[in-house]
Amino acid sequence: MGKRLFLIGNGFDLAHKLPTRYLDLLKWLYENDKSTFNNLNKLLLGNYDKKRDSRRYKESLSKIEDSIQGIDEDTEKEKGFKILKSFEDPYALYAIWQSLEDYLYLVFLDEEIENAFLERESIRQTLEDEEYGQVTEEDIDVIYRPEQEHLDKLTKLAENFKYDLEHWVDTVNDKIPWIYDIMENKNEHGKKKLALLPDNYFTEDDYIINFNYSNTIEKLYLMDNVFHIHGKDDYYNPPIMGHTDSISQMGIYDERTLVLVDEFYKDFNSIIESNNDYFSKINNVGEIVVLGMGYTETDEIYFKKINKMLPTVKWKLYYYSDEDLRKAKGYVDDIGIESYDYISLKEDSPYTNIVRYDLDD
Repeated sequence: MGKRLFLIGNGFDLAHKLPTRYLDLLKWLYENDKSTFNNLNKLLLGNYDKKRDSRRYKESLSKIEDSIQGIDEDTEKEKGFKILKSFEDPYALYAIWQSLEDYLYLVFLDEEIENAFLERESIRQTLEDEEYGQVTEEDIDVIYRPEQEHLDKLTKLAENFKYDLEHWVDTVNDKIPWIYDIMENKNEHGKKKLALLPDNYFTEDDYIINFNYSNTIEKLYLMDNVFHIHGKDDYYNPPIMGHTDSISQMGIYDERTLVLVDEFYKDFNSIIESNNDYFSKINNVGEIVVLGMGYTETDEIYFKKINKMLPTVKWKLYYYSDEDLRKAKGYVDDIGIESYDYISLKEDSPYTNIVRYDLDD
């Protein structure tokens, strides 16, 4: 049969009862860094309000309106919604946080920055008209400071958010028990229950591309052949979180603002190119298994890359909801996958190894 290539998404961590949704990050920020929580949400909401009727952003932001329609009474009782009620529009914020990466650019597309830049350009033009000579940014800073002060605040917010993201990932990994400890404390009447994949589900010969930041596979399945394509809890390979909107199409005027937006731009082409050494070593694959993926538009580029490398290999596409199935079928059609099976996690779950155990948190 050959080796297997696994593509592992966030649904995998959720199946192992880990708090790895964007809304879990929101709650972590609320409990651990109120300043970043408040500043980030004010900018997300404020810039959403300013941009949602803009022709440039209307199409992408319209998805937020669609998500708001899905918020019901049960959702309003959740902690993730309750902690946003102090903001003017908690419904919009909740919808943004459900797909946070798609909207991180809103933090830095601040109208105050854009207006300040126009003012700076006016100052530059005045100085040049008066034959001041070569006008530099430092010259303008002497005359006009508010914009730089605001940029300093945004830069600090970006640093704090990245720091918090790494620490949140660290706390998630702390919640993952080692399989050794589970087995040592196994008890058929144990208070903790976990549905695991069967023993030897993964092997050392497999290729495992993990889109998650967590060490779930390493700790619960003792695999050391896991490739974290979007980073992990590692100083040299930190988590990559960001939007995927093309910066060149955003119409950002100030290069310094562009640098901030760029910090939270997930450039998939660059990620693939920088990891070509890994992809080039994938060979003798007999099956591709997709587990825990939501089949979003942003991840499709990886599937295209793999299908181009392995055009005749059969895909096993696991899905959780009807919406996931619809998106998976869209992948198959768009990419041109020739051999595939759709497998419902509700009807044919691979998590068949049910373990009960007692283990202190």
